[in-house]
Amino acid sequence: MKIIQAQIRGLVKKYGKVVAINGLDLDINKGEMLSIVGPSGCGKSTLLSCIAGLEKPNDGEIAIDDELVFSTDRNCFKSPDKRQIGFVFQNYALWPHKSVFENVAYPLRIRKKCKYLIKNEVERALSIVRLLGKERQYPYELSGGQQQRVALARALIMKPKLLLLDEPLSNLDAKLREDMQYEIKRIQKDMEITIIHVTHDQYEAMGISDRIAVMNRGKLIQVGTPKELYEHPKTEFVAKFIGKTNIIHSHVTEENGCSKLALFEHVFIEDRYTTANIGEKVILSIRPEDISLRKEKGMGKGKIRRMFYRGNVIEYTICIENKELKVQTSPKEEYKIGEEVWIHIHQIKGVKN
Repeated sequence: MKIIQAQIRGLVKKYGKVVAINGLDLDINKGEMLSIVGPSGCGKSTLLSCIAGLEKPNDGEIAIDDELVFSTDRNCFKSPDKRQIGFVFQNYALWPHKSVFENVAYPLRIRKKCKYLIKNEVERALSIVRLLGKERQYPYELSGGQQQRVALARALIMKPKLLLLDEPLSNLDAKLREDMQYEIKRIQKDMEITIIHVTHDQYEAMGISDRIAVMNRGKLIQVGTPKELYEHPKTEFVAKFIGKTNIIHSHVTEENGCSKLALFEHVFIEDRYTTANIGEKVILSIRPEDISLRKEKGMGKGKIRRMFYRGNVIEYTICIENKELKVQTSPKEEYKIGEEVWIHIHQIKGVKN
């Protein structure tokens, strides 16, 4: 049975007339890595700030370990230092004039802890992030990944109930970003800590998350495991945001007593994918890898307009009846731009608007 570590109910945050968070409900399970994703301005960083106590919401409730930290009905608002939360900012927020040791020790120093405790706890935190031996160095002497781990160590030193990460990898190059994804996941599993991770990078979220919460315009659209969101998106927005897809606005027609989906003007497929009635409009999501290309006759005929070689896959754009379809194949299946091919569709998902 999963234990809920944090609970958010009816959360609203406004900036003047702008509604950044609009009546949001969310449960965060103990020990999980929950990533919050969405386009810029969707409210994901504002949500993190509200959980941390850096922003005061206009309405709703936030509870951590069944203890209210914010409630409009009960007139409750606990300051950040009373919430036992660790926070890693996008720019790391390290003191440039302080050593690694002093940066990590800072939360303990302002609480006037004894020198012996500070020394032991700094060593423990640096050991977790694998930076022992770097205590006397300064931020400018470290790589981007090492600076990020110093910020992590500082956030972990107070043994927080929740660790909040606000786009912590966005300033790193691609290779370092991938390495740090493994590092954050390792720390989460080793410490069994609950992490709420905000990112605009869907692939980053899919790689390290136990669950992903998709936001848009201040609302929570869908929450689920990476596999659930990718294979069973509930809406067109989620289908397009999590991975690549082809969206087709179609309708259900009838042929010889059988329900069929009109993919294109002259391309129809038996409707085994929706519960729509004859004549109803539907929105279909077709992943590029669920389409194969062949030279022999198939569902529909098109012409290759564009090709991108990605190493492990080739991405094609196929033009069918003046509409474009993205297709992803093995690099062993190579076609030329301008070549005519037949498409075969293996999987379709019906989604809502």
